[in-house]
Amino acid sequence: MAKDNKKFYDSYDELFEKQNTKKNVQKNIFSDKKTKSNQSQNAQNENKRQTKKKKKKKDDSAIVYVIIGVAVVVFFGYKLLGSVTDIFPSSSSDREYGDVTPLPDAGIKKAEAENIDVGNPLVVVREDRLLKTNRSCEFEIQDKTEINSQTLNKWSVLPTTKTYGDTVPVLSIQLYEDGRSTDSIDVKIASNLINETNTYVDRKAIVKAFPLKAVDDVQTGYIFEANPDRSSSRVKKYFLFKDGTGLILDTYEYKEDKVEVNKLKTLVDFKKEFKKSIDNLENSVKFKPVDDKLNDEKEFEVQTSEVKKEVKN
Repeated sequence: MAKDNKKFYDSYDELFEKQNTKKNVQKNIFSDKKTKSNQSQNAQNENKRQTKKKKKKKDDSAIVYVIIGVAVVVFFGYKLLGSVTDIFPSSSSDREYGDVTPLPDAGIKKAEAENIDVGNPLVVVREDRLLKTNRSCEFEIQDKTEINSQTLNKWSVLPTTKTYGDTVPVLSIQLYEDGRSTDSIDVKIASNLINETNTYVDRKAIVKAFPLKAVDDVQTGYIFEANPDRSSSRVKKYFLFKDGTGLILDTYEYKEDKVEVNKLKTLVDFKKEFKKSIDNLENSVKFKPVDDKLNDEKEFEVQTSEVKKEVKN
């Protein structure tokens, strides 16, 4: 009986231990699965982190490349813009402009009111190569030039007390060298010559007037206009009468090299720089004072009367 009980308890204990072992095995299997799952999840998270790092590096590299690309474009664009502006001057929005009054700046004063007779026009009459005026002077156009003019042979402007008056083109003189047209001189008359010579230019430009010795009542001199950004410069010679009217000879000079305006100070400097224009003005048109009696007074009286009628109408 005791043996049977012992067998019974031994069998019971064995059965209990098997159950516990089975539970432990199941528990261990579950724990292993959980561990593997955690390891798998950790691996996935690590892969994601690595992927994000790689993507971030790519994004950072792309940003760097974009910045470098923009810098290169800006650099070469600036260089290109600089080259273009050397050929084509900048627009007015990028530059500073201002009014210049060369004759007043040179000490030339406007006509006194007592000398202005608004009923006595400046009249210019062409006779072949001679431009005769009713202001005690005439202008002779030299040979070896060609005169371009309309069918008109007379021109006139009235003196004015106003700020601005009329400017009338007279004719154009074409100059030749070895049978080839090289330069031209425009001739015009103005009712207010001082203000006619005022200009509005780029601040980089230089506009300078140099009065010469007056001949009788006629003031004369040169006006130079040069811009370091332009290939063309302008040279004028003016003849100012005491009533404010006057005649202007106007020409341009073209240069391959830029004019160094900072080096232009005196009349000698300008004459040296623009020798060609000075020679053209001096050798193409000769100014000559004349006695009023030498003029055909009747002719000018007729011209004056016609102008007065036109003004009244």
